[in-house]
Formats: sequence, structure tokens, C-alpha cells
Amino acid sequence: MVGSTVTSPRLRLSSHAVFHSLRPRLFVAIFGREGLSVSEFLDVLAEGLGLVSIQPQAPKQFRESRAIGTSVATRHYGVRRALARGFTTLRRNQKVKKTTSKVAYVGVLGVVTSIGLGAIIPAPLAQNAAGGKTLANLQAAYDGENNAHARYLAFAQKADAEGYAQVASLFRAAARAEQIHLTNHAAVIRQMGAEPHAIIEMPLVRSTKENLEASANKGEAYERDTMYPGFIKQAQAEDNGAAVQTFELARNAEAQHFRLFIEALDNLENMKTPGHTYYVCTVCGYTIADPPSGDCVSCSSPREKYEAVK
Repeated sequence: MVGSTVTSPRLRLSSHAVFHSLRPRLFVAIFGREGLSVSEFLDVLAEGLGLVSIQPQAPKQFRESRAIGTSVATRHYGVRRALARGFTTLRRNQKVKKTTSKVAYVGVLGVVTSIGLGAIIPAPLAQNAAGGKTLANLQAAYDGENNAHARYLAFAQKADAEGYAQVASLFRAAARAEQIHLTNHAAVIRQMGAEPHAIIEMPLVRSTKENLEASANKGEAYERDTMYPGFIKQAQAEDNGAAVQTFELARNAEAQHFRLFIEALDNLENMKTPGHTYYVCTVCGYTIADPPSGDCVSCSSPREKYEAVK
């Protein structure tokens, strides 16, 4: 094959066509099998990209020894001689001898090099193959808590600027709680063999009243009633106890944040007096407005685990 310039028509596919037409077959082929060697992995890619087609293997007396790894094409029964020079894509019902794995590998690597393996096997999907939907949910929760942390710090600055010192303290306490949640989520993500990732967006800061309304009704209420209950149900279905625990603790804290934000809205004009302190459980993020009198009501950690936030 050295010096041959014959190219399979399949190799002339655009990256867009490869991405949308061939990727589903590759996902099934690759993620449906475990323990693939390098040569077997390339074989699967070759099959998925259409460089070869698998045919029933001939009886033993017609088989040839494997010279290069695992074969990417099997021989048609009764065919004993290779085609002359050139790489020919095997088509249905063509009675041709298989091309060597090495030739198909060259074709596969050429396609992978030109379009990038990430276009065929995105990293999040590769992670999900091992962790199911719960891993994706953990990543989503980690991203959400990171953004909530940044948003509440920005809201605290706005509250201070508008003279609502107690609301500023509340937002800082909520930000500390979200930081604890994201740390807990990250620990479970790493237990599952992945790395946490988040995209921090620029917070949209309005008036303190509007910030409280959005935080309560669009943020905490959604996490309490929709997001975390769905994540918990999925983690239970996958028997992932660690994910269930971190989701439940976060949901309990978000429900408490909702109550604290609503109380602040109802008493907004009375929250300009400085000096109020909130307390955040450093284990689960549960937040209270008064000094703790006992263990955390959410995770049962001793009251010494509470942190004062002004």
C-alpha cells in the first residue's frame, strides 16, 4: 500500500456530515463495549466511519492469521486473494478480501485528525457513559451553585450601596452556603472519576428589592421545588447514595434561603440597621438568622460547625 493514492469516498465527508451522521453509531459502538484495546478502538471507529463493513467470517480453513491487531473487516467466504493495489471500501455483497487493519487505521486517524476526536466523542458524554445522568446533574448543580455564589456576593455589594446592611449580610451568608454546596457537589463528582467544571456568568444586578425577589422566586424556589427533587429521584434510581445526600442537603438549605429572602422582602425597610449576623452550617450550608441553640437541623452536625457571617 506504500505509495498508493487511492482514497475512499467516505474520507471526503465534511466534518459537519461526520458529526451529524456518523456520531450516533460511534457512540453505540464505543460506549456499548468495555475494555477496548487501542487497536480495537480504532477498529470500532473505522466501522462507524464506514471505512469498512463487517461481513460474516468465513470458516476456519479460509481464515488467515491476524498480522496486525484485531481485524477491522472479515473475509467473504471462499475469497482467498487480495485485490490488487489500492484501498477499496468494502460494500455489501462485494466478494473481496479484507484490507489490512493498518490501512483502515490510516483512514480513521486521518478523519480524526482533521475533525478532532472531540467532535465525535464529547467529554460530557464520555463522562455520562460512566456516571449516568446523575453525573451530568451534579455538574449542572455545581455550575448553578458557582453562579449563585457569585450572584449573591454582587447582590450584597448592591445592598450595602443602597443602605440595606442586614440584607447585605443575608446575601453574604447565602453566598457562603452556596460555596459549601458547590464544594460538596465537587467532592462527589471526583468520587465518580470526573472533574467539576462551571462557567461563571456576569451577574445581573438590579435594585435590592428586585434582587431579593429574583433570588427567592426564580432561584431558590426553582431549586427547592424542581431542580433538586428531580436530581434526587434520578440519583436514587441509579443507587448513588453520595449524590442523593449532597442534593438533599442543598435542597434543604435552598428552602431555608427562600424563607429568609421572603422575610427580608416583607421587612425591607426595617433591614437598614447594621449589625445583624447570620449563621451557616459549614457541613451542609443550612442558614439561620439566630445563634444556633443545638445541632444543625438539616445534617445534625454539632452547633460548633456553624459559622457566623455578617
